[in-house]
Amino acid sequence: QAFVGDPPNPVSSPATSGRPSPAPQVTPRTGGEIHEELRTRLYETPDISTGKRVTGGTPSSRIAEKLLHGWTLLGDSCPTPGCHVPLMRDGKQRRHCVGCGVWLD
Repeated sequence: QAFVGDPPNPVSSPATSGRPSPAPQVTPRTGGEIHEELRTRLYETPDISTGKRVTGGTPSSRIAEKLLHGWTLLGDSCPTPGCHVPLMRDGKQRRHCVGCGVWLD
């Protein structure tokens, strides 16, 4: 029973004649779906120069892979705003950021 001065009931309206509106249907996600979404968010980073996704693990795992292939880890960080990943140099002496995918030379 409503009393004078009570706020209106948010689940009922004059259009529904005081009946509560049905709850929205929510489809539960499986653990695999949640894991895949987290993997995508954590291990794929945007290539700032092209807007495409760079896959292949975290920037640190991509650095490790490049080191195993003879690349050099440099002391400078990527100049791209918001990136801050250390730069690497390939065998042709070109500087590259494995975080955002930009080539600097």
